[in-house]
Amino acid sequence: MAFGLDPDVQDVYPESNLSADQVKEFVRERRGALVGKVLMDKYHWHVGQMSTLKNGDSKLTLTFVIIAVQTEKLTQNSFIFQRAYFDEAVKKTYDVDIANRADFISVRVGRPPTFPR
Repeated sequence: MAFGLDPDVQDVYPESNLSADQVKEFVRERRGALVGKVLMDKYHWHVGQMSTLKNGDSKLTLTFVIIAVQTEKLTQNSFIFQRAYFDEAVKKTYDVDIANRADFISVRVGRPPTFPR
């Protein structure tokens, strides 16, 4: 599963267990990727390596630098990157603006007892 997120990944998904330096690097490096351990092992990738993903018609090609390995069960088979990088590439490749469109939204709430019924 590959998907783009806003750079506040640690705020929404603290279970990603990124260090402060990894969060800073993900925010700084627009081509940064957080890659699950399953994918890292399958493709023999390592942190710092460049990796390229292509869509089905191979017109959209994005190159990433792997910043961190995701070991949590939820993210072990994922490839997470900055959404803005993807949005800009789609606009450039297909002349379609998807910058303000959401395919899914994740929200973290404080505590379930404070959530209205």
